[in-house]
Amino acid sequence: MLTAAQVKNAKADGKRKKLSDGRGLLLVVDPAGGKWWRYRYKIKGKERLMSLGTFPTMSLSQARVARDQAAITRAAGVDPMAAGEASTGDTLEQLAKDWFDAKSTNWTMQNATRVWSRVSNNVLPLLGARDPDAIEPRDVLEVLRPIEARGAIETAHRVRGYISAMYRFGIASQRVTRDPAADVRDALKTKPTTVNFAAVTDPDTLAKMLRDIHEYGGRWWAVPAAVKLTPYLLVRPGALRRMEWTDIDLDRAEWQTKSLKGQKLETIVPLPRQAIEIISEAESWSGGGRYVFPGPRTTTRPISENAILQALRGMGWGKDDVTAHGFRATARTLLDEVLQWRVDWIESQLGHNVKDPNGRAYNRTKFLDERRAMMQAWADYLDALRITGRSVDPSPHRQAAVLQHQASE
Repeated sequence: MLTAAQVKNAKADGKRKKLSDGRGLLLVVDPAGGKWWRYRYKIKGKERLMSLGTFPTMSLSQARVARDQAAITRAAGVDPMAAGEASTGDTLEQLAKDWFDAKSTNWTMQNATRVWSRVSNNVLPLLGARDPDAIEPRDVLEVLRPIEARGAIETAHRVRGYISAMYRFGIASQRVTRDPAADVRDALKTKPTTVNFAAVTDPDTLAKMLRDIHEYGGRWWAVPAAVKLTPYLLVRPGALRRMEWTDIDLDRAEWQTKSLKGQKLETIVPLPRQAIEIISEAESWSGGGRYVFPGPRTTTRPISENAILQALRGMGWGKDDVTAHGFRATARTLLDEVLQWRVDWIESQLGHNVKDPNGRAYNRTKFLDERRAMMQAWADYLDALRITGRSVDPSPHRQAAVLQHQASE
C-alpha cells in the first residue's frame, strides 16, 4: 500500500510510472508532473481502467473511498464506468483545464484567449461537470449543433477539434479510453472552402511530399534547387523563379522580393538557414548571371514559369494534390492552426495587406524580427516532418525559434 508521502513525492523520471495501492487502485505519474488515480478491474471478462480523479485534488484516502465505491458497484454486476458515478472527481472541465495548461504555453496570448473562450462558452456549460469517459458522440453534437445553427460552421469544426485534442491528451495519460469527438466529424456541415489553389494541409501527407521533393533530381540543377526552396519561403512561384542575386543579402539572411513587374519592392523575406544553404550552393552553379535559378539555355533568363509545377507532376503529385502556389496556403494553414503563430505575422510574410487597429497598412519591415523567428521555426518543422516521415509535435520548433530570437536581442 502507498503512503501519503509516497504519493506526494512520486516522480516519473522521464517515463510514465504506475504505482499500485492494491485492490486495483493505481496512481499514474506523468513525466510532466501530473498524477491521476485509476481503478483497474474486470467485468464480464473484460479489463477496464476507470478514472477516479487527480492528485492533489483527490487525496490518497479519498481515492481509496472512490475505489471501494466502484468495487461495490462492480460486485453488483454493474460496470462502474457505465454507471457514471458522480463521485469519480474527474470532470471534463478539469480535463479541459489540464489540456489547456499543458498546451497553451506555446500559444500566443491572443490565440490562447480565443481558444479558452470558445471552450468555456460552448463546451463547459453543457458538459463541464460530467465524467469525460461517460460522454458520448451525441453529447458532443449537442454542443456543436447550436454553433452550426448560428452560421458559425468554421467555429463548430474548431470546437470539435478542441474537444478531440482534450481527449487525445486524456488518452495519452490514461484518463479516458476513447475520443467521442472523433465520431462526429462527418456529422457536421461542410466547412466553406477558401483555398483557390490545391494545397496539402495534412502534416502526414506533407511529410511524404517533402521527402519526394528532397529526393528529386531533375535534368537541370536549378529546378530541384528551386523546388526544395519553395516550401520554406511562403513566396509566389513567380517571385521565386525570378530571384536575383542583387536582392539577396546572405550576411543579413534576407531577400528583398520585387513585384511581378520587377520594380516595386514587395516584401522582405527572412531566410532560414535551410534556405541559405540551398542558395549558397546555387551560387557555385549559376555562372555569375543575374538569376539565382537561371534557365538551361541562357543565364539571362530564369527557369520557366511551369518548371516547379512540372517537377511536382513528375514526382507523381497531381493537380488535385498540390500546385506551386499551394505551398503558400499550406504554410498559412499550418503556421496558424498547428504552430500557433500570430495571423498578422503570417499575413505580413505572405505579402498580404495587413492593417493596424487604426486601419493603416503596416509597412514591409513590420514584424521583421518576429517573422524571422517564425520562418526559422517553419523551416525546422518542415525538416522534422521530412526526416520522420510523419506528424511531429510542433512545439519544440516554435519554442526553439522564440528562444533563439530572444537570445539575439
